[in-house]
Amino acid sequence: MIELVNYNNGTLEIVGDGQKLSLPREKAYSLVMAARMHTIEGFKKKLEGLKSPLGETPLVGLILDQFPKLDHTGQWNLKEKFARLRTLATDYPTPPQTEVAEKILLF
Repeated sequence: MIELVNYNNGTLEIVGDGQKLSLPREKAYSLVMAARMHTIEGFKKKLEGLKSPLGETPLVGLILDQFPKLDHTGQWNLKEKFARLRTLATDYPTPPQTEVAEKILLF
């Protein structure tokens, strides 16, 4: 089970399989905007960019592994779960408290 935890300050956590990947506001914004503005393949390339050079981000791999298992509509829907997340532009002031804005179960 993989879950997206979207915070009101624009940060994002990808949680699952006993692991957590925390994305600062700038990286979260970039990923969400890629999901909104690009094709499935373009989004997958952006997602692959979250992997470290040493491949130490198994959560990203688990998400990428889902795409070949799905038909085109399923792939689009998976991408759109990211596209619907709340974002804050990098020049927007950060809210003082970090509260969970939304949680989305990916699979």
